[in-house]
Amino acid sequence: MEFDKTLVPHVGVVTDVRKDTPDVKTFRVVSTDGKKLFEHIPGQCAMLSVPGVGEAMFSITSSPTNKEFMEFSIKKCGCLTEWLHQMEVGQQVTVRGPYGNGFPVETTLKGKDLLFIAGGIGLAPLRSVIDYVRANRENYGHVDIVYGSRSMDDLVDIDEIKNEWMKEKDFDVYLTIDRPQEGWDGHVGFVPNYVRELEFDTNKTALLCGPPIMIKFVLQALMDLGFEKKQVYTTFELKMKCGVGKCGRCNIGSKYVCKDGPVFSFDQVDELPAEYAQVSGLRISADLDIQILCKNALFLQFQKRQSLLPDLPLCSLCRICLYTPLSGFSFLVDCLVAECCHFLLPLALLFAVHHL
Repeated sequence: MEFDKTLVPHVGVVTDVRKDTPDVKTFRVVSTDGKKLFEHIPGQCAMLSVPGVGEAMFSITSSPTNKEFMEFSIKKCGCLTEWLHQMEVGQQVTVRGPYGNGFPVETTLKGKDLLFIAGGIGLAPLRSVIDYVRANRENYGHVDIVYGSRSMDDLVDIDEIKNEWMKEKDFDVYLTIDRPQEGWDGHVGFVPNYVRELEFDTNKTALLCGPPIMIKFVLQALMDLGFEKKQVYTTFELKMKCGVGKCGRCNIGSKYVCKDGPVFSFDQVDELPAEYAQVSGLRISADLDIQILCKNALFLQFQKRQSLLPDLPLCSLCRICLYTPLSGFSFLVDCLVAECCHFLLPLALLFAVHHL
């Protein structure tokens, strides 16, 4: 019986910590002998573990063309990531992997014009592909990158984008933020709307990553522009839990994200995950302010349930889960429960649902 080497943790040493945004840090990690931990392909993931705290799956942000180290861009949003954000140079963390299939950079994508579309921390999985394309420029066509975030302070890797990507031959980069902000003279608006405005030719292969609701509406925008589902790839690594197909929590229809993905073209999945589903009873047009809609819905649910909730010692993320409408915004629950440090969360969720 062949032994699965991805199950054996490697001890990694943090050699550099870069603060990209107020809640995103990028960690550079090598093995204890100063070498790269293991080889990977763009889009694959690794399990980062802190004994006594927890473990979670993260995209490998660095390109496999980098032979010296690996990088992980991590957003602070729970107990484990809170701990990871406190790490300093010289500290150790265990890493297992690589997991998943990755993007087909040596097959389907080769020779194609590429369109990358990312929102917020969703740039992290795509950065490995973008840097791989840059390192093998002769194998790929024109590259367009659409990237947006809440504010200009939340744009991850903005220095690399401006100083390197924007200067790359046959690269066009389009940046946008959700709201007008002092000091920002670029585009203002949400990513799905911006994609519609740019009206890209359909001779490209698109790669998406970002919040589930963004992917939902970007996919619809691309379909309206004439793209076919087989031309559009995304990664569902957000749903990966154990990474080896045993826990059963990552299934999408008949497929397991950790075994069959996390990278899929949209014609490969039987159905979109529940967290990507259309908001029940609402028809959202391209011109609708999606973020305001989400915030308003959350606030209404907060008012409705606030008097019903017991006084539980829940963190702010757990409370967001509780105040989230279960139809349409359930993706928040799935995203946050994976890293929640409070064992009372399931009980609190049941309590909230019972009193709907």
